[in-house]
Amino acid sequence: MPTLFKLIGLDGASLGIDVGLFQQALSKDMRIASQEDGTYVTVDSVSDEDGAAQYRIDRELDRLYFLTCVRVRAEVCKRTVTASLTTRYSIHGALPVTIKPLAWSYELALQLRLWAIAAPHDDQLVKILLLFQVIELSYPPSKNNYPPYVDHTTPPHPRTECKLLRHLVAHSGAVDGTDLKNYCAYLGLPALMLDRTDPHYVAVLTNKASFVELEARKVLASAL
Repeated sequence: MPTLFKLIGLDGASLGIDVGLFQQALSKDMRIASQEDGTYVTVDSVSDEDGAAQYRIDRELDRLYFLTCVRVRAEVCKRTVTASLTTRYSIHGALPVTIKPLAWSYELALQLRLWAIAAPHDDQLVKILLLFQVIELSYPPSKNNYPPYVDHTTPPHPRTECKLLRHLVAHSGAVDGTDLKNYCAYLGLPALMLDRTDPHYVAVLTNKASFVELEARKVLASAL
């Protein structure tokens, strides 16, 4: 039994995507159709208004957002009413002509959702927390994935630096461990976790959010 969704852009505006290429990205049990009042996707499902179908189309839209920066919502078409939610988005890209259905996994679906939450977030320190989760899903904590940081006069390995930034943002009090102490020395900060009352400390870590975002983008780009 199919579940029908309406694709909704910002404030009901045009979706701003190549519908044909988006169809190319979807599995065969998802079909896009343009009608006079908008664009719809039919997802084959075990029941009408199936929650699993919502999850599946949502992860495709998370992928779309990562690739294009176009924010689109899929609202299930109920028997009596179709609700809509709006949010901000900006268009910075287009779907590649070689796009094809994705081999979904638990990690990839979660990573794309984390990216979709983090990318528009105004608090850069919160972005660090969310984006490091994207990284660690592909690189679980281990010495091989995050080389030790032993020399505060040189930059740490990029993944190690992302991990250390996450630790500084997530905790309070004195730092614990040689790696973190070396990293604070490298940044020119006291050996303390994030102090939101210290404007200089906040500015230093805020400026590092773009670095973590770049590393998270690399992880996702390699998986897509």
